[in-house]
Amino acid sequence: MNRVLLFTDPFGARLTLDSPVRNLICGIVASALRPGQHDALRAAAGEHALPFLVQPKMGSPDYGSFSRAVRHLAPDLIFVNSYSLMVRGDILRVPRLGGINLHGALLPEFRGPNPIQWAILNGETQTGVTLHHMTETFDAGDIVERRVVPLRPDDVWLDVMKRQRPVMAEMIAENLPKVLPETAPRIPQDESKARSWPRRTPEDGLFAWCWPVRRIHDMIRALVAPLPGARYQEGNGTTVVIDHYLSPARIWDRKLAHVRTIALPGRPGTDLAFRIGETVA
Repeated sequence: MNRVLLFTDPFGARLTLDSPVRNLICGIVASALRPGQHDALRAAAGEHALPFLVQPKMGSPDYGSFSRAVRHLAPDLIFVNSYSLMVRGDILRVPRLGGINLHGALLPEFRGPNPIQWAILNGETQTGVTLHHMTETFDAGDIVERRVVPLRPDDVWLDVMKRQRPVMAEMIAENLPKVLPETAPRIPQDESKARSWPRRTPEDGLFAWCWPVRRIHDMIRALVAPLPGARYQEGNGTTVVIDHYLSPARIWDRKLAHVRTIALPGRPGTDLAFRIGETVA
């Protein structure tokens, strides 16, 4: 029987273990960068009677024992779904089929972390999901399938993620059974269209009210809670965090307090509204 080792977080684990391919999974791997996720993933592994491993950073004293544990499980394929640590070549070479990754954006245009945030910040009208083979270059392997997901003008990143979820579930269910017997497509990425995006930090969310309104609008939508939020500095040096976005359809709801509105360009009669979050000294 084919064996698939899942590298994931709680979101990816639920998506995969709720799918028809769950019986192919031979173990769950969590990232050492996200210790707060370990209990949930350990519980998911226990519920399905699966081994649970934690991948340390490369160079950690524990990395050797992790590598040995992966070899002991003898997977045929590594499947990476919503994971925060790069899987190195020594691990990708353990399975006979290498690894595949489910990436929450269109490749090769949006390689790298935080792909939904970058798509919103870049003013895109669509994003998507790409299933691709893994290499030692981030998000650069042959594409198995990619599907487009619309990105609407008033979407926050959580809306996009919610829209991606059923697409991801379908792609997992339909493609893993084809990847294992090597009957799935392998389409090389067009390097002329490739762009890699950096990992974002909370400090990257700082904006100024003199920016174009659309740029502010996109910054706030991309960073709403539970992300750290967009932020600006007042004249006295106080930093104000905006952790929610209110669409124009809701700005006249008087039950919502602490609303700042500014006009949207090219959309007469509408305003852009934000609920002010915590204040950071």
